[in-house]
Amino acid sequence: MKLTGKVVVVTGGGSGIGRELVLALLARGAQVAAVDLRQEGLIETQAMADAGDRLSVHVADVTDRVFITELPNSVIAHHGVVDGLINNAGVIQPFVHVSELDFEVIDRMVEVNLMGPVNVTKVFLPYLLARP
Repeated sequence: MKLTGKVVVVTGGGSGIGRELVLALLARGAQVAAVDLRQEGLIETQAMADAGDRLSVHVADVTDRVFITELPNSVIAHHGVVDGLINNAGVIQPFVHVSELDFEVIDRMVEVNLMGPVNVTKVFLPYLLARP
Protein backbone atom coordinates (compact mmCIF):
# COMPACT_ATOMS: atom_id res chain seq x y z
CA MET A 1 0.00 0.00 0.00
CA LYS A 2 1.31 3.42 -0.91
CA LEU A 3 1.11 5.63 2.15
CA THR A 4 2.69 8.86 0.99
CA GLY A 5 0.15 11.61 1.46
CA LYS A 6 -2.50 9.27 2.91
CA VAL A 7 -4.16 10.14 6.22
CA VAL A 8 -4.44 7.29 8.71
CA VAL A 9 -6.15 7.40 12.11
CA VAL A 10 -4.50 5.20 14.78
CA THR A 11 -6.26 4.58 18.07
CA GLY A 12 -4.02 3.78 21.02
CA GLY A 13 -1.33 5.92 19.41
CA GLY A 14 0.10 7.14 22.71
CA SER A 15 2.04 4.03 23.65
CA GLY A 16 3.12 0.49 22.80
CA ILE A 17 2.12 -0.97 19.45
CA GLY A 18 0.00 2.07 18.64
CA ARG A 19 2.98 4.39 19.02
CA GLU A 20 5.09 2.10 16.83
CA LEU A 21 2.33 2.11 14.19
CA VAL A 22 2.24 5.92 14.24
CA LEU A 23 6.01 6.16 13.84
CA ALA A 24 6.10 3.54 11.08
CA LEU A 25 3.29 5.20 9.13
CA LEU A 26 5.00 8.57 9.36
CA ALA A 27 8.29 7.02 8.22
CA ARG A 28 6.48 5.70 5.14
CA GLY A 29 5.14 9.15 4.25
CA ALA A 30 1.65 9.06 5.74
CA GLN A 31 -0.04 11.75 7.72
CA VAL A 32 -1.34 10.39 11.02
CA ALA A 33 -4.03 11.28 13.51
CA ALA A 34 -2.98 9.60 16.77
CA VAL A 35 -5.81 8.99 19.21
CA ASP A 36 -5.35 7.97 22.83
CA LEU A 37 -6.99 8.25 26.22
CA ARG A 38 -3.79 9.67 27.74
CA GLN A 39 -2.57 13.08 26.63
CA GLU A 40 0.86 12.43 28.18
CA GLY A 41 1.41 9.46 25.89
CA LEU A 42 0.35 11.42 22.85
CA ILE A 43 2.78 14.21 23.73
CA GLU A 44 5.58 11.64 24.00
CA THR A 45 4.64 10.12 20.64
CA GLN A 46 4.56 13.58 19.09
CA ALA A 47 8.03 14.40 20.45
CA MET A 48 9.46 11.10 19.22
CA ALA A 49 7.94 11.55 15.76
CA ASP A 50 9.06 15.13 15.17
CA ALA A 51 6.70 15.14 12.18
CA GLY A 52 5.32 18.65 12.37
CA ASP A 53 1.81 19.04 11.02
CA ARG A 54 1.87 15.55 9.46
CA LEU A 55 0.92 14.28 12.93
CA SER A 56 -2.11 15.43 14.87
CA VAL A 57 -2.95 14.16 18.35
CA HIS A 58 -6.45 13.68 19.73
CA VAL A 59 -7.33 12.80 23.31
CA ALA A 60 -10.38 10.54 23.20
CA ASP A 61 -11.97 7.60 24.95
CA VAL A 62 -13.08 5.12 22.28
CA THR A 63 -15.90 3.98 24.58
CA ASP A 64 -17.44 7.46 24.80
CA ARG A 65 -19.89 7.44 21.90
CA VAL A 66 -21.00 11.03 22.37
CA PHE A 67 -17.45 12.40 22.28
CA ILE A 68 -16.19 10.00 19.61
CA THR A 69 -18.79 11.27 17.11
CA GLU A 70 -16.84 14.56 17.01
CA LEU A 71 -13.49 12.89 16.36
CA PRO A 72 -13.81 12.78 12.55
CA ASN A 73 -14.47 16.54 12.49
CA SER A 74 -11.32 17.15 14.53
CA VAL A 75 -9.19 14.91 12.29
CA ILE A 76 -10.59 16.37 9.07
CA ALA A 77 -10.11 19.92 10.36
CA HIS A 78 -6.40 19.15 10.63
CA HIS A 79 -5.77 16.78 7.70
CA GLY A 80 -8.65 17.45 5.28
CA VAL A 81 -9.55 13.77 4.70
CA VAL A 82 -9.27 10.31 6.21
CA ASP A 83 -7.94 7.42 4.10
CA GLY A 84 -7.47 4.68 6.67
CA LEU A 85 -8.20 3.61 10.21
CA ILE A 86 -6.28 1.30 12.53
CA ASN A 87 -8.28 0.31 15.60
CA ASN A 88 -5.38 -0.49 17.92
CA ALA A 89 -6.63 0.81 21.29
CA GLY A 90 -7.22 -1.98 23.73
CA VAL A 91 -6.87 -3.27 27.26
CA ILE A 92 -5.92 -6.68 28.57
CA GLN A 93 -7.44 -8.50 31.47
CA PRO A 94 -5.39 -10.20 34.14
CA PHE A 95 -4.18 -13.61 33.01
CA VAL A 96 -6.46 -15.60 35.29
CA HIS A 97 -9.40 -17.95 34.79
CA VAL A 98 -12.64 -16.26 33.82
CA SER A 99 -14.15 -17.48 37.08
CA GLU A 100 -11.66 -15.22 38.89
CA LEU A 101 -12.44 -12.08 36.89
CA ASP A 102 -14.77 -9.45 38.30
CA PHE A 103 -17.64 -8.44 36.03
CA GLU A 104 -16.31 -4.86 36.03
CA VAL A 105 -13.05 -6.06 34.44
CA ILE A 106 -14.96 -8.07 31.84
CA ASP A 107 -17.27 -5.13 31.08
CA ARG A 108 -14.31 -2.76 30.62
CA MET A 109 -12.55 -5.21 28.32
CA VAL A 110 -15.67 -5.62 26.17
CA GLU A 111 -16.30 -1.87 26.07
CA VAL A 112 -12.75 -1.02 24.99
CA ASN A 113 -11.77 -4.04 22.88
CA LEU A 114 -15.10 -4.71 21.15
CA MET A 115 -17.26 -1.63 21.32
CA GLY A 116 -14.35 0.81 20.97
CA PRO A 117 -13.50 -0.38 17.45
CA VAL A 118 -17.21 -0.54 16.58
CA ASN A 119 -17.70 3.05 17.76
CA VAL A 120 -14.67 4.43 15.95
CA THR A 121 -15.35 2.51 12.74
CA LYS A 122 -18.99 3.63 12.73
CA VAL A 123 -18.13 7.33 12.97
CA PHE A 124 -15.31 7.20 10.38
CA LEU A 125 -16.98 4.85 7.90
CA PRO A 126 -18.83 7.53 5.90
CA TYR A 127 -15.56 9.40 5.37
CA LEU A 128 -13.65 6.25 4.47
CA LEU A 129 -16.30 5.19 1.95
CA ALA A 130 -16.07 8.60 0.28
CA ARG A 131 -12.37 8.07 -0.50
CA PRO A 132 -11.05 6.19 -3.55
